Amino acid sequence: VFPVLAEGFIANMRQQGTADLDDNALATVFQGTLTLLYRLLFLLYAESRDLLPVHAPEYREASLQRLKDDVKEKAGTISEANSDAADSAQERRSRIDEAFSASEFGLWNRLKIIFGVIDQGSEAFNVPRYNGGLFLARRDEDDHSPEAEAARFLERERIADRDLALALDLLARDL
Repeated sequence: VFPVLAEGFIANMRQQGTADLDDNALATVFQGTLTLLYRLLFLLYAESRDLLPVHAPEYREASLQRLKDDVKEKAGTISEANSDAADSAQERRSRIDEAFSASEFGLWNRLKIIFGVIDQGSEAFNVPRYNGGLFLARRDEDDHSPEAEAARFLERERIADRDLALALDLLARDL
């Protein structure tokens, strides 16, 4: 999952004209990708344990659970007749490549809405503000900690639907 997310960020950075990815840029991609993965794991856990109101219609529409379901619906099911793990992984990739665009960012935009709800809280979604900094989007300009740089990176960069759908599918669904 980590390489898929990192490659998604790098592909978008190159598309936006960031041709020179030096060691500092790659370190920022690494930290940003790690933070994104931690955020996704937090959401998966919190939603599965009903720590977030995933059963309430307001939150459900914006939830990671809904994103996962949308990916599953568009990507389809993986053939159970195919017992070879490598072939199943290739089938998964092919279905996602057909169903999702490499130049659209709808899934990323939806994910950022969820991150904002966790960061700020939302009365409309019945979600309190979670403290701790993992979802904190706005950092002090003078803060150059790895966490602050990762937060800025996740506000600035994005991952195309095709890469994000594959990462979510790999993270949340068995072959």
